[in-house]
Amino acid sequence: EEIGLNLRSLQLYCTLLTDIGAAALGQHCPKLHTLMAEGTRLGDQGLAALAAGCGPSLKNIILEGTRISDQGIAQLASHSRRLNKIMLGYTRVRSPGISAIAQHCKQLHTLGVWQVSVDPSLQQELRARGVRLVK
Repeated sequence: EEIGLNLRSLQLYCTLLTDIGAAALGQHCPKLHTLMAEGTRLGDQGLAALAAGCGPSLKNIILEGTRISDQGIAQLASHSRRLNKIMLGYTRVRSPGISAIAQHCKQLHTLGVWQVSVDPSLQQELRARGVRLVK
């Protein structure tokens, strides 16, 4: 049996996690529900592959200080509709990515947007749904 099959939570701070590593997580860790990948080299391709593989089980994801943008977040949102918490501070994500989250992630309750430019009307929409914006 592979070790990754039962992995549910993973914390990676300031590591060399790349798109290749994230794709491997997506392929081998289908039960992953919490990923903290702060200060890593994770980009859009890796996030898309991660979401395609373990997106249905993901509930919490912290991507602060990564290389992701609106493209990667759109893929995450479309595959990971059960997300409760997403932290995106210090990324390249802007309003289009936040809009994808609002559209697909209906169970979201916390969204971290430090140093992320989000349209005020989109912020208002999320707050009206009960989403706590952390700035």
